[in-house]
Amino acid sequence: MNRLSRKSRMAFVFFLLFAAPVFLFSGCGGSGSSNGTSANTNNGNSSSTNNIGGLTNTVSNTTGNSNTPNNTVTGTPPKNLQSASAPASISAPSSSSSGYFTVSWSASSTSGAAYVLETSKNSGAFTGIYNGTNTSFKVSGLSNGNYVYRVKATKAGYTGSAYTTSGTCTVNLVLGLAKTVSPEFRINNRTNRSSITSGATGQKKWAYFFGDGIQDYSSPAIGADGTLYTGTYNYNSDNGKLYAFNPDGSVKWTFTAHGNVYSSPAVGADGTIYFGSDGGNLSGAAPGLYAVNPDGTQKWYFVTRNAIGSSPTIGDDGTIYVGCNDGNIYAINPDGTKKWNFQTGSDVGSSPSIGDAGTIYVGSDDNHVYAINPDGSEKWSFPTVFGVESSPAIGADGTIYIGSCDNSNSSDNGSDGNLYAINSDGTQKWVFHTSCIYTPSSAAIGADGTIYIGSDGHNLFAINPDGTQKWAFTAGSYVQSPPVVGGDGTIYFGSDDGYLYALNPNGSLQWKFMMTPYYGADASPVIGADGTIYMGSEDDNLYAIH
Repeated sequence: MNRLSRKSRMAFVFFLLFAAPVFLFSGCGGSGSSNGTSANTNNGNSSSTNNIGGLTNTVSNTTGNSNTPNNTVTGTPPKNLQSASAPASISAPSSSSSGYFTVSWSASSTSGAAYVLETSKNSGAFTGIYNGTNTSFKVSGLSNGNYVYRVKATKAGYTGSAYTTSGTCTVNLVLGLAKTVSPEFRINNRTNRSSITSGATGQKKWAYFFGDGIQDYSSPAIGADGTLYTGTYNYNSDNGKLYAFNPDGSVKWTFTAHGNVYSSPAVGADGTIYFGSDGGNLSGAAPGLYAVNPDGTQKWYFVTRNAIGSSPTIGDDGTIYVGCNDGNIYAINPDGTKKWNFQTGSDVGSSPSIGDAGTIYVGSDDNHVYAINPDGSEKWSFPTVFGVESSPAIGADGTIYIGSCDNSNSSDNGSDGNLYAINSDGTQKWVFHTSCIYTPSSAAIGADGTIYIGSDGHNLFAINPDGTQKWAFTAGSYVQSPPVVGGDGTIYFGSDDGYLYALNPNGSLQWKFMMTPYYGADASPVIGADGTIYMGSEDDNLYAIH
């Protein structure tokens, strides 16, 4: 009995030393409990496994080290617990003299991620300027200052990544370089938005009377040195001219062309001035595109089969794009040789605009808007009801805005017109119905994305990016002048009632300047480096207004 009692006592001690901890640990959350915890015993070791939210958390205790459990977490967390991978880098230039450039960033390693790009000026708060799947964004219309950019990756079901921030880009505009209206109006993406705040109050600074006619559709252009260029016509001699003016209104030089000059000039990065001619019915000279040096001498002349009323647009590589009444859009190398031509079904009076990846957008009288690849092949075409003679404006998200007089009787003041918003893939985003939008009225895009366009119904419309009307301002006659948005949001445009109007961003009248009570003002205003506004009128005057 005594030996048996001793064995019993030893077994009980063994039980207390080794088995009891297992039972105690198991009792904290044993197998079959509602939270999915299980306990296992193996040679004196214990473990607990918990499955929570898709994660496996294993806690194990080893004999001899029971006070230091080992935690192991395995498995993939659910999406709402994951962060998208941040772009590794972001690139912006350290300086810019034009106020437009491209910000680019590396792709996130998270498949299918989108990106949010924000900017800060002069250490101010960051504001969003892009949200999409591209890894680059063209900024434009900037004023002088220091800009910083940051980007983050986002994806549905994931938390946003950390921001990746660029260095500082200092914008210091070179005199005149961004002053034709904006760099995009003559050189790249057309927005009709200037980086310059004019501050004009509607007073005449000077006026120059040509004697020759100044085409009311032809808008001036300003060179890097402040020289102002504009074209004229002469029905008596059939020899139009390109005038170069000093900022004080004195004539610097004139260049006599074969035929009349209807298109607005464009100024290249090297100072070359490009403009079209109709060749002239009296002289019998061939129509074409001129390239004139900054000293007023001819550089070259590119012959076409019909008149050029379209305004040239210059690509980043120096290629000149221009429409022609022979139904072609021409791409011309900087040396004056043809790069390619794209044939449409009718006259092309619309001025081309250049979008992302070098796509060229232009309208034609064959009732289509065309997107053309940089090699001259067709990307897509968009049908309209009637001919398209206005020029495209391109939004920050790549949307193309272009107007059409969608009624066969385009001279009818009450005829229907449409402003089309076209996605970059050629599908319709929305259409805004108004009266006829005819030559040369083209849209302007404000910094907040508001679209401004005139019509033959005497109205300038402000349209929200979703296609709804924001407001309308009624002038005294047709509004065919392409509006221009200043750096402070002021909208400038002319009307056939002879006035140049300046509107506040809310649509209220800031001031108006009477150029002539008998002739229209259909050209686009241009803002100079000092805030002076230049505009031609059908009364054969070029006005400088401050």
